[in-house]
Amino acid sequence: MKEPTNMNSYYEATAIELPQFDALQGTHDTDICIIGGGTTGVSAAWNLAKAGMKVILLETNRLFWAASGRNAGYMIPSMDHSPEDLEARVGKPVAREFWALSEQTVEYMKSIITGNNIDCGLQNGILFAATTARQGMAIREGAKRWQDQYKLDYMEILDGDELAQQLGTDIYYCGVLNHSTPTLHPLLYSQGLARLAISEGVEVFENTHATGFEDLGKHVVIRTGAGGEVTARKLLLATNAYLGKLEPKLAGRFLPAYSAMAATEVLAPEQISQVMKLNCGVLEVGLGRFYRLTHDRRLIIGGGNLFTSRDCDKSSIVHKKMLGDIFPQLKDVNLEYSWGGWFGFTSAGDAPDIGKLSANVHYAQAIPVTWASFHGHLLSEELERGSRSYQLLADMDIKGLPFGNLLRLPYQVLNEIVGSAKAMIHRNG
Repeated sequence: MKEPTNMNSYYEATAIELPQFDALQGTHDTDICIIGGGTTGVSAAWNLAKAGMKVILLETNRLFWAASGRNAGYMIPSMDHSPEDLEARVGKPVAREFWALSEQTVEYMKSIITGNNIDCGLQNGILFAATTARQGMAIREGAKRWQDQYKLDYMEILDGDELAQQLGTDIYYCGVLNHSTPTLHPLLYSQGLARLAISEGVEVFENTHATGFEDLGKHVVIRTGAGGEVTARKLLLATNAYLGKLEPKLAGRFLPAYSAMAATEVLAPEQISQVMKLNCGVLEVGLGRFYRLTHDRRLIIGGGNLFTSRDCDKSSIVHKKMLGDIFPQLKDVNLEYSWGGWFGFTSAGDAPDIGKLSANVHYAQAIPVTWASFHGHLLSEELERGSRSYQLLADMDIKGLPFGNLLRLPYQVLNEIVGSAKAMIHRNG
């Protein structure tokens, strides 16, 4: 997959640098080997080490190099605006358990942050905003179902006039404000997890590419590109969109998608007073555009579609126009940072795809950040004494995408073509 060029990440510029870890050399024995140094892998490593297991974690690049350090910072366990789709697919009893777990993922993440004093700009509140009457009706009805059937009392419906007053833009028909769901600085959060994992004795090896593994029944042997080798009792594959050819059985279950975003220069107090009086994350229904204020008075803006150019100089042109379209009063504000990256999604949208390939080999992929954090807790439970919640997720029917492996390359090529075309349109138009 083609990585972004000319990338200048706001998150990297404002993060606290972790120490660099050596590459794996020689042979090692461990209880658990984890491949993938993102939030999923590091959270699992921390939880497993806390339970007394010896853990080795392998990362091809540096910790949080990919989506865990580049995502939008919206800690949404699921994008479904109504419970009905999942209920129709898996039945109401399973759906109700799933949604109850979804709520736990958010509270679990908050407890990690507050309980360990992780300074990551945690702020509650995400607004799902509708630009059309049809979208507005759908999210209103969905919110009412959540309130009536699932007793979620932290959702507030706001009409267009109120949103215009609170946000400084008149483009919305209505919105549903979820007061409980947080936004944060994802790289600072993930780095906080890494420090917790290291304090529990997790051995981290960076610049170590896992080229393959062999399940021998009593243990798993993991091979790396530099010739190093790990023998482990259990293996967790936590590579998300960067699975590559490591396990073909999993590759067809998700598609990699690209998203990009940008951050403005520091806004003056008078500029902020014109927009975002309702200080929350905003996510537009349908268009998928998003924006939010940071703790240092910048506006992060992004989305709009999945087909944004890999060249961040070009994608920033798209985001500059987007900023002016939403907030004409900010059309002259400069974008100081621009970055992007790949993530995975499945046939079930953003329901996590977790489970076992065998008694020894577990996997977790295409997984939102709140689930990525909570998964480590559930996996630790599963390995210690068995976990009903882990098994519920593993048993959920997330079907492989039709011709998933065959679609991956043309899908990525389509990303490139459409992204370049859109950037050119915005540049010339």
